[in-house]
Amino acid sequence: MKKGSILFVVILGVVFFCHSIFANGLYLNSLGSRAMSMGGAFVGLADDFSAGFWNPAAVSQFDTISSGLYGAYYMPSSSYDYETAGVSTEFAKSYFGGMGSIFFPVNDRMHLGFSLYNLSRFQVEWSGAEIDDITGDSERRDWSTKVWVVTFAPSISYKMSRKFSLGLALNLNYGSYDLFMYRGIVYVTTDIGTNPIDVGAYSDTGNGVGFGATFGLFYRASEKFSLGASIRTPSKITFKGRSSCSNWMNLDYATDSNKSITFPLWIAGGIAVKPTQAFTVTADVQFSMWSTLETIKTDYASQVWEVVFEQSNTDYIPMYWKDTIQVRFGLEYLIDKIALRAGFYTDPSPVPDTTMNFHFPIVDTNWVTVGFGYDGRGTSPKGFLFDVGLEYGMGKDRTVDSSLMDTNPEYTAMPGTYKMDMLSFSLSFRYRF
Repeated sequence: MKKGSILFVVILGVVFFCHSIFANGLYLNSLGSRAMSMGGAFVGLADDFSAGFWNPAAVSQFDTISSGLYGAYYMPSSSYDYETAGVSTEFAKSYFGGMGSIFFPVNDRMHLGFSLYNLSRFQVEWSGAEIDDITGDSERRDWSTKVWVVTFAPSISYKMSRKFSLGLALNLNYGSYDLFMYRGIVYVTTDIGTNPIDVGAYSDTGNGVGFGATFGLFYRASEKFSLGASIRTPSKITFKGRSSCSNWMNLDYATDSNKSITFPLWIAGGIAVKPTQAFTVTADVQFSMWSTLETIKTDYASQVWEVVFEQSNTDYIPMYWKDTIQVRFGLEYLIDKIALRAGFYTDPSPVPDTTMNFHFPIVDTNWVTVGFGYDGRGTSPKGFLFDVGLEYGMGKDRTVDSSLMDTNPEYTAMPGTYKMDMLSFSLSFRYRF
């Protein structure tokens, strides 16, 4: 491929807005060390403080005030290679996530609770010097993206009968992002022809809020068997902030801007089985409707910016993601006060080849999880519990062929080979009053 064509592909591709790429699209995969170490197969069990995220109806299992704190350390490692352009680069950037919850029994049937957690957490930085051959950036400026979404979720659960419960959590989402990239030349078509404009470096910053809800069902047939289901509604977050560029001579270098991103519908169902008092087996199927994420459009307050980016077809982000289904399994075995845990789950990429680039190294991934817990309550139902979780994601190498450009008009990808692995470690402290 000629260098000019490579540059054209990159200019189209790098306008992508980046999110939590090392997990289920925009979502973090698991919250709570116990749930994490059981492969996130927790919708049909959900018997600790992370129930506000997994299944708010399962909170009905708590007989006393139940609370917990969770912290996770994520260590993704990604690489991109494109031999035709002589590019080979790597990325590794660690970041934190967390959760805190408390639930109160109002009476024998009703529980109220509050949860605060990271719905999405992502940070990436690429070396400009390593990719300047395809960006054409003589100053070799680094690229970076930081995105996070935190959710505050008050919840209520109600026992319809001794075995069946309903739950509802109202999700208030607050998000923030910072994006810096080299955009380079964009082409503006007017009545007198097509003209190039060198935008140079481009940055976005913004904050926004969105609302949604999680509905839960929980059925506890016996001490040995339970079922659960959850639906998290879509939540649209409108990020309002500033956009700026470095090389736009004789025009404003910055303007107010906003873009809206809809976090998609999530539906999950799960079971939990106890063959013995000490042994628990869980399984979940979790569906994310990513197909509704087609494009993300940026609106600029400046009329000049609006015209230039609209004319150059760079005022929107082509996504065209696919729906995904995660299959999860978990095990727990109790030895006195110690709980040993393990799990496995599949995590398919929602990104098609036609919109894949090194800002979105999302590959199909298989995850293995392990962990343990310690119950410090003694003979009383009240007291503390401590959990540790570890998960490792094994990404499948993914190669995007440049020939797709010739056959697909929606091709905006950066061809090459993408690799991704991730390790995460978490701790949880639970206390029942």
